Amino acid sequence: MKNLFCAIFVFLFSFSSYAQNTKYVATNGVDNNSCGTIQSPCATVGYVLAQNSWIQAGDKIVLRGGTYRETFTVSNDGQANSRIEITAYDNESVTIDGTVDVTGTWSSYGSVSGAFKLNSYSADITQLFVDDQPMVSARWPNAQFYDDSIFSHSTWAEGDEDNSSNGSLTIDESVHNPGSLDLNGSIGVLNIGSFKTWTVEMTGHTQNASNDVITYNTSDIGTYKDKHHYYFFEGKLNYLDTNNEWFHDKTNNILYLYPDDGLDPSSRSIKAKTTDYRVTLNGANYLTIKNINFFATTINVINSDNIKIENCNFYYPSASKRMLGLNHLIGGLSSTNVMTFDANSDNNTVEKCLFEYSEGEAIKIKGDNNTIENNYFHHIDWSASELEGLMVSIYCTGDSNTFTKNTIHTTGASATVLPGTASTFSYNKVTNTGLLQSDGAVFQGTKANVANSKVHHNFVYDTDKYAFRYDAPGGDATQAGSFGIMHHNIADKTNGLMIKGNNQIIAHNTIINTINNRNDIIILSEDCSNTNTWLYNNLAERIGAHRSATQFSLASNSPMPIAGNSGGSNHGYIKVSDDWRACQSGDTYYNATAGNGSSQNNIDQINVSRTGITYNSGVESLINYNSGDGKSESDYHPTSNIIINQGISPTNTVSTSSGTGQLNNLIPHTNAGSAADIGAFEVGESWTAGADWGPNFYNVYWKGATSSDWNTASNWSTGSIPGADNNVIIPGSRPNSLTVDESIAVKSIDLVSGGNLIVGPNGQLTVSGEISTPSTQQVIIQQDSSGSGSLIAKSASSPNITFRNWLLANQWALIGVPVTGEVVNDIDDQLSTNNGKSAIGYWDNDKSGGAGWVTFNTGSTVANELVPSRGYEIMRSSEGGVNFAGTMLNTDQNQAITTEPGTNGNWNLVGNPYPSFLNLTDDSDDASNNFLTVNSAALGNGAYVAVYAWDGISYDTYNQADGDSQEKIAPGDGFFVYASTDTNVSFTEAMQTHDNGSGFVGSVANGSLSSGSRESFFKVSMSDGNERKNLLISFTDKSTRGLDPGYDAGMLTMGNSHIYTRLIEGDKEIKLSIQSLPYNDLNGVVLPFGIDSRSSVLNIDVIKNTIPKNTNIYLEDRLLNTFKELKNSYVINSDSELKGYGRFYLHFTSELIPKLPTDGELRIFKLSEKSIRLIGKVDSFYNAKIYDFTGRLIKDLGFNYKTDIDSLKKGVHILHIIEGSFVTVKKFVVD
Repeated sequence: MKNLFCAIFVFLFSFSSYAQNTKYVATNGVDNNSCGTIQSPCATVGYVLAQNSWIQAGDKIVLRGGTYRETFTVSNDGQANSRIEITAYDNESVTIDGTVDVTGTWSSYGSVSGAFKLNSYSADITQLFVDDQPMVSARWPNAQFYDDSIFSHSTWAEGDEDNSSNGSLTIDESVHNPGSLDLNGSIGVLNIGSFKTWTVEMTGHTQNASNDVITYNTSDIGTYKDKHHYYFFEGKLNYLDTNNEWFHDKTNNILYLYPDDGLDPSSRSIKAKTTDYRVTLNGANYLTIKNINFFATTINVINSDNIKIENCNFYYPSASKRMLGLNHLIGGLSSTNVMTFDANSDNNTVEKCLFEYSEGEAIKIKGDNNTIENNYFHHIDWSASELEGLMVSIYCTGDSNTFTKNTIHTTGASATVLPGTASTFSYNKVTNTGLLQSDGAVFQGTKANVANSKVHHNFVYDTDKYAFRYDAPGGDATQAGSFGIMHHNIADKTNGLMIKGNNQIIAHNTIINTINNRNDIIILSEDCSNTNTWLYNNLAERIGAHRSATQFSLASNSPMPIAGNSGGSNHGYIKVSDDWRACQSGDTYYNATAGNGSSQNNIDQINVSRTGITYNSGVESLINYNSGDGKSESDYHPTSNIIINQGISPTNTVSTSSGTGQLNNLIPHTNAGSAADIGAFEVGESWTAGADWGPNFYNVYWKGATSSDWNTASNWSTGSIPGADNNVIIPGSRPNSLTVDESIAVKSIDLVSGGNLIVGPNGQLTVSGEISTPSTQQVIIQQDSSGSGSLIAKSASSPNITFRNWLLANQWALIGVPVTGEVVNDIDDQLSTNNGKSAIGYWDNDKSGGAGWVTFNTGSTVANELVPSRGYEIMRSSEGGVNFAGTMLNTDQNQAITTEPGTNGNWNLVGNPYPSFLNLTDDSDDASNNFLTVNSAALGNGAYVAVYAWDGISYDTYNQADGDSQEKIAPGDGFFVYASTDTNVSFTEAMQTHDNGSGFVGSVANGSLSSGSRESFFKVSMSDGNERKNLLISFTDKSTRGLDPGYDAGMLTMGNSHIYTRLIEGDKEIKLSIQSLPYNDLNGVVLPFGIDSRSSVLNIDVIKNTIPKNTNIYLEDRLLNTFKELKNSYVINSDSELKGYGRFYLHFTSELIPKLPTDGELRIFKLSEKSIRLIGKVDSFYNAKIYDFTGRLIKDLGFNYKTDIDSLKKGVHILHIIEGSFVTVKKFVVD
């Protein structure tokens, strides 16, 4: 028993030692000794960390949603199985922000129209944001973030290299001319070292008649090269000359801003970056930071191991200090302000994070055994100046680091990843790199970085840089690096794959479409190198020994250097003066031991004999290549037997950096068939590269590079299609304007001056935040004859929009105007006109002499003449659109409806005030927030809970019982409603929805029926040649025989001809255009069918019938004693005016023929396809004779009360019945 107690005690002690303790932090919290619960959170993370013993192994700090601007350091230790975690609360957005708000009243800066200044601003700031959009430091030449020009050398001045020298640069003014700008004393960002860029003070500027000359101190730079000169300049107020620029005059403490719209920014959100590192990990271990956004700041990791940074977003994490002035230039960006893991930080992981718009490297790794996995990097470093080491976008110097499954695109530095020693670079997807420097590669292996590196299963495409390179300046193979492995990689439209050094293994790569007339795979013949290199199972268009040579004979060119070449040298080759020859004893780099490399089973398109390389004239035809639909890994799958099962699977033992190894172990590969396939894929194999998740980008810019299609990834700055959490910026001067023709949801939209956004007739655009439009720009929403675009903005933004309402030729339509600020004069030229009147007007139910139409005068500019939520009639002479331009409404709208004397005085014309569809019924997207439910009390005491729309021919009635399932009100629709008292109808933002745009334009659009209840409909129309009116009978489980508000609907009284019914219980003498009845009344109900018309000929047409087949529908005419089964159409001829009820009745019955008018008792029922039942009065005797259509008697019988008649043949029959003195003849059909 004592031992059991001890065991329990030890268990409980162990459990309590590692029990998770959670402390909560919130922006509305309070720091005190009792804070940290979810009910009473602390205010700052720093306070929680400062409390002794609050955070130990296994504990959590959970941040509630909001923005935090505190700076804190973590030094706590977790344990391997009990990590400390700092995380966001579930499903809440947490942002750690490195900015401060810039507040105050701005005044015009008189020297530059559209620019403003803020006095007495002294803070040290390095980047400015307006409404969370980055501003550009005032510079020459100009560049912008929104159009990616800040990542283009086209926005840098170019040098005349032939007339330049170190310290004195000549500007090529044919590209960019500074004019009168004085560059002296400015900060120059000079890309004059090929893959090196320097930030220096300009010491002079000589303005010449031709090309100007600028000078600097040569001691301020490192490498200078006399080629590829590009530069731009900052640091002077007179560079402030265009939108989205800013400048901080530190001497006079004045902040300058030229906002995007050139208007006073005092009321806008302006933030300034002040803090490079909000979070520092110093001596922390086994700590996780996850699910947190970092805005304009990042994390610094010092002497910390086993750190995990997961699911975090780093937006604008770093910026240069150039705006702080010349005294801050020392070190430039090399002062550590990017995410860094120092040399004493090992075994750390950065996973599933987004890095975007970083100036400087995205990340620096200096420790060992760190992993960068499944991250997304884009728009990294727009100046590429003063970077550490070689100048790369992702910098690693430690040992055995892994960089895998990452996506990278749009980078400035010449090289993308410097991997460190013994690295793994695998399954990465990379494109559009090295935009702001010359030379470079995506994977840049230099010197010691080559040994034991593994580069495999990467996809690199569409970049001017080498995809993969083992490289070093000159020297022997040892200097260039040895013992590297590259296998199963794809490179398409790059500078290819280049291998210097020796003892490399290059296998199973697919390298095609190399640019700049380069060879795809280069096994470099240089300084007796690559004699021990293995090259096998590679597919390329050009495999060579030098960058572009396609001849392989001495002395003008170099043969392939790999040992074993027929007739070649096993000691490599060397270039002496201008001639190539085999290496020989006495050469500086000669190795007396012959090489043992091998070239086998490679394919290319160079028709020159080389060992191990087979010629094929069409390499692309051997794979599943179709670059026209956008490049993906599947484009490189093998399809031809020329490469399928044509490779080798060598097991040779080769030298490695640590001894020896077998090729089949060094290059893992599983054959799908009898032998290996040539290239990066085996048949049936399908590996993919890059991040496997969709990032939450902060800002996504429209490039329009490929098309106008939203859903084409290459049209966007991020290379990914923006989603519901993204801010979208649409600049001007794009190759293609943006059109939304599908369902799209985003966080916000910002139209930059000149930007265009069209919501097409099939488009459905939802914006949860702001839509910002310059004064000269509009979002355009289009209709056509097939449908309508729809726009919903859920914030309080009021963007400029143009709504195109589509009209048919010479047909009046009822519309709503979904903008404010429009006047008749703006649309006159799009309308029909007559005698000084435009074909647009409104319904006046208080018009003198009775309700009626009032048209507007041509050229009217009266303000508020066109009002959202009021309806209008409109017509144009040809089919096409009428554009209504103005401001979109962002609030709920009330429209007054009134009751006035006269026949039509209760009818009011209203209109959809929004450029979106509206839910009409509770069967639509929202059972509560729909027009009929919200306004049921206002619409006609329950008898008129409906809308009445015009389709160009007739008015139709729509409500919950509508047989056409019209559940949405389309954008730009107008319709009538009935008022029983003076009140308002409400249009609420909550009613807004989208639809597919089907149905006729200018009326309520089609929706879909609800499920879960029985419904059947019968709809007829009546036409007198001038008017057409409709009547709907609905049978549903939701209805009764009495008045059902929202299901029954009174008739619109306009016009001269009408058809209608009336209630069969609790009749209120209301003429109904929709009558809804219980579903169980489908058989046996008789409805009075009212007709008002002065026409002598009326056409009755069935336009919808979903009544079950066992129910027949008859129109009874009691004046003519006839029954007509209503299937298609029926003509009523009348020699007098029809008025009211009494003559016509509708019968819904399973009877074959309704009861006879002669005796009122005999009825005929259909029992089966060939049998009927006759039922009469209980005390009567009947004689019945049945004739076929030819007059042949086929049945003759007598019966009391009832009888069944069987074995009838298909066809028309005549029934002759005698009962006493009554004789009746009827026709019926057996089908």
